Amino acid sequence: MKSSASSLVALCVLLLPGSSLAQTVPPAVTTAPLNILVPNYNSVAVGELGSLEANAFLARANDASSAFFNPAGLTLATQTSVSGSAGVYQFASITPESIPGKGGSLQQIPSLVGLVVPRFLGKERWAAGFSLSRVNAWAQSADLQKEMTATGSRERVAYSSSSFLSGIQANLGVGYSNAKKLRVGGSLDLQITDSERSQSVGSQYVTGTGLSALLVESRGKAGLWHLRMTAAAQYDITPTLRVGMLLRTPGVKVKKSGSYTYEGLIKSGASTTTASFFDTTVDVDYRIPLEFKAGVAWTGPRAQVEVDVLTHAAGGRYSAYSTDQTWILVTDAGLGGQPVEQRSAFTTPVVDARAVTNIAIGGQVQLKEGGSWRVHGGYATDRSPVGTDDTLFTRVNMQVVTAGISGQAKFVLASVGVRYQAGTTDQIVLRQLQNGQQFGTRLKISNLGLVYSLAVRF
Repeated sequence: MKSSASSLVALCVLLLPGSSLAQTVPPAVTTAPLNILVPNYNSVAVGELGSLEANAFLARANDASSAFFNPAGLTLATQTSVSGSAGVYQFASITPESIPGKGGSLQQIPSLVGLVVPRFLGKERWAAGFSLSRVNAWAQSADLQKEMTATGSRERVAYSSSSFLSGIQANLGVGYSNAKKLRVGGSLDLQITDSERSQSVGSQYVTGTGLSALLVESRGKAGLWHLRMTAAAQYDITPTLRVGMLLRTPGVKVKKSGSYTYEGLIKSGASTTTASFFDTTVDVDYRIPLEFKAGVAWTGPRAQVEVDVLTHAAGGRYSAYSTDQTWILVTDAGLGGQPVEQRSAFTTPVVDARAVTNIAIGGQVQLKEGGSWRVHGGYATDRSPVGTDDTLFTRVNMQVVTAGISGQAKFVLASVGVRYQAGTTDQIVLRQLQNGQQFGTRLKISNLGLVYSLAVRF
């Protein structure tokens, strides 16, 4: 993100009178605009009840979401359960500091379709389940503008961004109980990740001797399928104290597709330079890291509480995609001669995925002894896996708070609640002024969601 923003920093070089433009490619015209794309791992509510408790449901998983949270918990289900409408209506907001403009989105996020079957194939100690869960759900659109003045000059910079990142995980799991204190389980997982980003930046720099103008637009798409496997367990230390663990392997790519297009133009005085890139078959890469989760829960007669530690290993530093296509650069010096065409190697964005550890704390309280209504709440961290060398994703550490209520009447379990998530990016350098100072900003990112679920148990 910091590297992408250098398109505005490098523009100051282009504003000098420029007969040299015919020999030297302006760096701003080949530098992609800033990208806003958040890949955090703990950013989506999942499950009928786990969604109301900040996803702190590893040790207590016992419903249709167990195939996702902990396949060992499938054996705790006493009834066949189908969850077909768990999801979130989410409003996202992006607010920059010191820059006019804002961004955001409103989206409906189906977060779980699940099924659990106890006594699988007539075996008392076995259970099976399936879940389809959303694990990433980032979407935003932002438009920003800034005017800067100095002695004898004025510059206007306009920036627009639209991006989304969607991750869906399908889990097919089985669980086994030894009819005492131990339950184990495993699942075969398919994770599908799709992303799209579209950015543009325009700048007009006016001085007493002329106008320099820049316009850049870029767009990229990527889609990847990864296979994973999960091993998990739950153990009852006492009738009220329980622990849970889960290990999910890194993803193995089984399918991928991607594209990237770019158009840029810089005009300074009589000289004009364009930059073009087009490749609809780029070789994309996105690594799904190893996951390890551990939790401990206390389950009393009317109240429950759980604390989970969620660790994702580092994905390393790698190119987001590779291509054999090159830049096509054309420069017209404005002297009436033949424009000069050049071709140069394309530098791809870098993903720097670091290891992160998050915590999640959640619980519930039964409002009345023997009653069917429960109040739920939770808190979690959602730290960014984006490292310092990353030029594709946006780094923002976030925190999550959830609250809600659930109730059951005969065969139907329903829940509703709210989920709020917020964080602020690091300082981003958008522009280096002519006096040598840097103009920067931070982006405040927040998500407010209405969480809902409806499940049938029979």
